Amino acid sequence: GLLLESKRPFTKLDEQVFERFVRVAAYHVQDSEMVRNFRRDTFECFLFELIHGRIDSAANEAEIAGYMDLEEGWELSLLAAKVVESSAVPIGLAEARAGLEEIFPNSISVIDGELLLLFLRKGHWGVENLRRAQRFLRKNNLCGCISRPFANMKDIAPYYRQTAQALDLALR
Repeated sequence: GLLLESKRPFTKLDEQVFERFVRVAAYHVQDSEMVRNFRRDTFECFLFELIHGRIDSAANEAEIAGYMDLEEGWELSLLAAKVVESSAVPIGLAEARAGLEEIFPNSISVIDGELLLLFLRKGHWGVENLRRAQRFLRKNNLCGCISRPFANMKDIAPYYRQTAQALDLALR
């Protein structure tokens, strides 16, 4: 790590305390569920910030559309899934992610706390895939919902909030 001296030169003890602090912080970050769920994909971290409204989606629309390989006239839907709390043997979200990505191979997914989110491109999913997803969700004690299609990056955060609220209502 980088350590800058300010009022006085650092002593050996200062360096040891700082090194210990960095190790403790790294341990806790590594143990964080959010960090464990990320696949070290920069764009996944970018999407995480985007759904929470911390990145200006309008200003980054071309970059997002390019990364997601969206064509002219694109539309996305957001599929959200959550483990049913009364589940006897809950499936992990990483496992659920793998299962749903198998059903929707052209999706991009993000795990946000207790939510699994899949961005589905128009034309890359159909009725049969939705039925397969429904069976997968039921079999694994997951509750899911899917948003209406949207075609503007500024709508990602509101659609995220909408699907999260719909799931909360469904699980009450």
